[in-house]
Amino acid sequence: DRLFAANKKAVVSIAFTHAVDPASFEKRVRLAMFERVTDKIEKELATPTFTVTYDKLKLNAFVHSGQVEVPAKAGRLNIAVEAGVHAGRGGNETPEKLATNVDVPGLNSLRINDVALDIVRDERNERAQVLLVTTSFSVLERELPSKVHAWLLPLRHPDPKLQQPYRDRPFQWNSANLRPEVLRTDTKLELTQIPGEVEHYELHSLRYNADPGRYVYVKIDAGLRSFGGYQLGDTVERIIRVPEFPRELSIMHQGSLLSMSGEKTLSLFSRNVRSFPLEVNPVLPA
Repeated sequence: DRLFAANKKAVVSIAFTHAVDPASFEKRVRLAMFERVTDKIEKELATPTFTVTYDKLKLNAFVHSGQVEVPAKAGRLNIAVEAGVHAGRGGNETPEKLATNVDVPGLNSLRINDVALDIVRDERNERAQVLLVTTSFSVLERELPSKVHAWLLPLRHPDPKLQQPYRDRPFQWNSANLRPEVLRTDTKLELTQIPGEVEHYELHSLRYNADPGRYVYVKIDAGLRSFGGYQLGDTVERIIRVPEFPRELSIMHQGSLLSMSGEKTLSLFSRNVRSFPLEVNPVLPA
């Protein structure tokens, strides 16, 4: 059983040992919709409609509910099959009632599963700084950028006494010591969305630029909507340290020989590498 995000209907699969009699099955199917009021109390809503389809041999039935309204809070759809179902050729009847539930997310069911800063390779195979946002439901690509904001926090705390233990190192910001006045307009980071392969997805990437070791305050506004119509009920805030670029060293144009004429230069690419040993040997003319 599952609930579709786009059209919000439940589909329950039921398997039989013998080809079922459709009439005896369909008149025993019961659907009931409940909305959660509190953690222990729920109320029943209007009874959903449903249709039933079968495979060719009638060994499997698929109960499709009608459109399911999104409750304000989480709810559940109960599907039951009363006892008495029998095969198309007769025989014994099912002795017991069968029942299952499909969870129905509430309107504010969208969650931010993770917010992280990472280093990835871009389309030119170069390292790039990205902000990764993972959501519990698929979110349209165009919906996210306007809801995500980031500020580069100060290198040092305005209060010298709080900064003193860190000396010349970046101050370690967290939710307890963050002050609203440090979130200035001129320290807001420019975020550029990296397009995905589809129109909506759970993992979104936004390019940014900040010095490694600094701290970034990320805010995702409440009201962000998912593809299925769910929304983020509360603002999400994170303080994350900008990761260091990985150490890299490579010889460019690999496979070529260094000519004995011309500039006699060897092109290297390095990042976060201060020094390295280099050995050069001549190649025999033959």
